[in-house]
Parts: sequence; C-alpha cells; structure tokens
Amino acid sequence: MQLLLALLFCGSLASAQTLPVGVVKSASGASAVGPDGRERPLKPGDAIQLGDRVRTAAGGSAAVTLRDDTRIAMAPNSAIRVKGFDYDANKQQGGMTLSVLKGASAFVTGVLAKAAPDAVKVETPTTTAGIRGTEFIVEVEGGSDD
Repeated sequence: MQLLLALLFCGSLASAQTLPVGVVKSASGASAVGPDGRERPLKPGDAIQLGDRVRTAAGGSAAVTLRDDTRIAMAPNSAIRVKGFDYDANKQQGGMTLSVLKGASAFVTGVLAKAAPDAVKVETPTTTAGIRGTEFIVEVEGGSDD
C-alpha cells in the first residue's frame, strides 16, 4: 500500500513539473517555439514549456499567455525565452524570469507581478529589470535569438 501511494505521489509530482507555463494564443508568419535545436513551427494552441524560446521572423508575430495570465505580444524579428516559471494557482504565488533576446515585446503582467512584484524579472542582453508596473514594452536592438 505504501509503495502504491509513493508511486501515485511521484506520478503527480512528475505531471506537475511538466505543466506548460503558457500557451500560444496567436501566431502569424514564420515563427517557432521549442528548446534549442528542437524548435517547431509556432501555431495557436501550442504549449510553452520552461526553457522554450519563442521566435518570430520578419513579417511574423505571436501572442502568448502564461498560466498566471501574463500576456506577451511579440513583434516581427523578436525572440524571448522562458528561463524560470513557478506558479501555484491555489496560493497565487511563485516567480518568473523571462529573457527578451531580440526585437520588441509588449507585456501585460498577470497574477505573479501583482501578488509579488519582486518575484518577476525580465532580462535583456544588457540588464535585468524587476517589474513593478502592469504594462510595458521591452525592445532589444540587435541582439541574438540564442
């Protein structure tokens, strides 16, 4: 009986760890999502996982909603990476770190930034910003989508 409970508990932990951090709401033009070296074309409904890079090409755009209701709109020639995301919907606690690698992205923060502003960070190639507001745009000139 204890073995069965342990297996069930481990199984629930494994499934909790593989929960997507968000979902693609819209995508147009050439765009991709996935971990380095295993990207796939981006389409609405795709899951965004921890560590994924979301990339838009020239003429492309994308909109992503994270589990805490953070919304991200990406302009053409942009790339972001989800470096950290931990969200407990029941307690409305956790934290996130997003990296804007290149291009421009507009953000509307969700529950995490409202509940614990210090737990939300947005990185660029030259700086890391703590988020205090609810709507902002980050633009990285040049940059690389690595």
